[in-house]
Amino acid sequence: PLPALEVADYVEQTAKALTEAHDRLIIHRDVKPENIILMEDKDRPFGLAKLVDFGLAKPKTTETTEGGMISGTPSYMSPEHLRAQAPPNPGLDMWALAATAFTALTATIPFDGDTLPEIMKAICGTPPPVPSSRNPVLTPAIDAWFAKACAKDPTKRFPSPMELAAALKAACADVPTVSIKGEPM
Repeated sequence: PLPALEVADYVEQTAKALTEAHDRLIIHRDVKPENIILMEDKDRPFGLAKLVDFGLAKPKTTETTEGGMISGTPSYMSPEHLRAQAPPNPGLDMWALAATAFTALTATIPFDGDTLPEIMKAICGTPPPVPSSRNPVLTPAIDAWFAKACAKDPTKRFPSPMELAAALKAACADVPTVSIKGEPM
């Protein structure tokens, strides 16, 4: 796992990129750890996070996915998008950013399975996992942040990428800077 404040910084940078894309009516549709490249930057304490691979990006529309087909990485997709019940929209990218943050904070995938039906069951049929159950240095504030970020009901989630990022930064403020093994980071 990465230190919480470092993850919050990367999430904030990625949220800015998503806000820029969403303002241009572009939905990334495949936000995941592999699509956030970390680079050294002498002006940033944790480095620079770059959102890459807009290969699945689509303009924001009001239509659901053609023919009920889904595109993206299932473990990082929201319930409504996995079920092809919603068109590509900012909520898809925000859910994926929260799931990516979970992965960075815990070194585990929040919604996983060996098959697509198992992943869909984890995302659509069970409560979101609790980050502190996978990394005991994390606080209840981070648990609450993730529960809101990945609420099953899209109306109960954060309204924008920047609000999602700001809430994570606030939740990370009291996390000790030790590793999962209790060693200083």
